[in-house]
Amino acid sequence: MGISLISAVDSAAAFVTRFTKQHRDDAQCHLVLASSGKGNIGDRAMLEAVLARTIGPTKVIVEQSNDYERTGQFSETEFVPLPILANGYALYRFRDSLRFAALLKNATSYSVIGADVMDGLYDVALSVARSSTMVMAANAGVPTTLYGFSWSEIANPTALNSLMRAARAGASLYPRDPASLRRLTADGIDSVVQAADVVFTDRTVTTAGEQHSWIVAQRQRGHRIAIVNVSGLLARRMNQIPEYLEILTHLLQKDFSIVLLPHVLRRGDDDLAALELLEQEVLRARMPSTGMRITLVSHGSRPSDIRGLTMEADIVITGRMHLAILAMSQGTPAITLGTQGKVEGLYEMFELPALCVEPNPGFGSRVVSLLSELDLAETRSVLGDKLPSVLALAERNFDGLAEVS
Repeated sequence: MGISLISAVDSAAAFVTRFTKQHRDDAQCHLVLASSGKGNIGDRAMLEAVLARTIGPTKVIVEQSNDYERTGQFSETEFVPLPILANGYALYRFRDSLRFAALLKNATSYSVIGADVMDGLYDVALSVARSSTMVMAANAGVPTTLYGFSWSEIANPTALNSLMRAARAGASLYPRDPASLRRLTADGIDSVVQAADVVFTDRTVTTAGEQHSWIVAQRQRGHRIAIVNVSGLLARRMNQIPEYLEILTHLLQKDFSIVLLPHVLRRGDDDLAALELLEQEVLRARMPSTGMRITLVSHGSRPSDIRGLTMEADIVITGRMHLAILAMSQGTPAITLGTQGKVEGLYEMFELPALCVEPNPGFGSRVVSLLSELDLAETRSVLGDKLPSVLALAERNFDGLAEVS
């Protein structure tokens, strides 16, 4: 009942707003509905990439005003908190839907960063809410785009129907990998354009700071560099510590020095908590040379900092897809633990399917075997060959996006 109410509430808000005078004299602007943020570096990387391509005044709709740290590019960004608009609470939605409909009166475009929440596997009400805003915008005559999103082969039927409504209303859909495109087509949505993740379009790199200096020092000692991430989301489902101890032991034996790098820092699925637990187990196991050759990054980083670190690494092993994207955009091989079918399509674009590993018990041994077989130089060459075509696909997300003066 609540899910069906979302569209009804939004339709009522759009109807009321149509006959309401605009009391403000706002200039035209772009509207962007951001993904959740809240300590997720991947969400920040997507929003930074979108804002870099959205020329002119832009308003970013968020759930809470502190979802994104107001630093760097975001220090002058106008964030509009609409707490209920994208989270699916139908009965409390009307006020935010009215405010959104009013914003549409001055919008020259409406863009939704879909990420991995559109197919309903995390929260179907959240998926429906985001699709419903696209229906509102498209029906109001505002060019509407959904990009940076994955689609599962077992998508929730209600989420699928909601996205179909948005497509029929005229929203443009840009899935971020070929597997998602095939699944959308198989589900009956054929008005889609193949793209790649928007994060590939941002080439901003920072090489400075404590971690950079540590890597330089390790290189001078003759060590190669591995960046290792442990997903706090996966940590809620399984004990990853034995798997990662096996991986770290192998890396140390192969003369790697290791950066333990969190990608999501927030309560509930905190990578840093998972990495701190791994670090404790490493010390308890008294692994050789760990005092000098393993370092833990204990704070959040900007996407440009992550690009700088991954550019200096030889290999990245991660449970977070956007860390892999940031690495691969710099030509650095990344092994990713794939979840919900959203990673396979990324590696399909690079013709490197073996680098996507299922996070089942025993994945540590599979990663070690892969590391033993992997020719890093050859893999870098493959990445370099495929990257231009992937970048071109990523730029498609912004086709037809007009500049606002």
